[in-house]
Amino acid sequence: EGEVAIVKAAAKVGVPYMLPTLSSYTLEEMLAARTPGQDLWAQLYVNPDRSRSKEYVAKLEAAGVKALFITVDAPQLGRREKDMRNKYTQQGSDVQSDDEEGGEVDRSQGAARAISSYIDPGLVWEDIAWFR
Repeated sequence: EGEVAIVKAAAKVGVPYMLPTLSSYTLEEMLAARTPGQDLWAQLYVNPDRSRSKEYVAKLEAAGVKALFITVDAPQLGRREKDMRNKYTQQGSDVQSDDEEGGEVDRSQGAARAISSYIDPGLVWEDIAWFR
């Protein structure tokens, strides 16, 4: 049950859960698993197409998510040879759905490289004001 089970477990023990941008479940599935009044936070990898990030943040706000953590730890990925050999082929999270359906996701170098195309390597401190 992946992230859905974690949402439920966090509610059970009374701790906030940080919704990931990239997950094995859609945002809607994770939100549906929460209990009334449960505190949820969200982690965001900023997409180079800012309209996609804006749409995602709007969904989070509408759902009552309490905090947004903008992740900046992966602007450029290293050479992950094991990942390249595995060539993960499953559908990604709902953040990637348009590209997945259009066949625009290159998995020839592994999942990490495919996912990195959804992370803006040009994000700078001045961009944070855009999220307020």
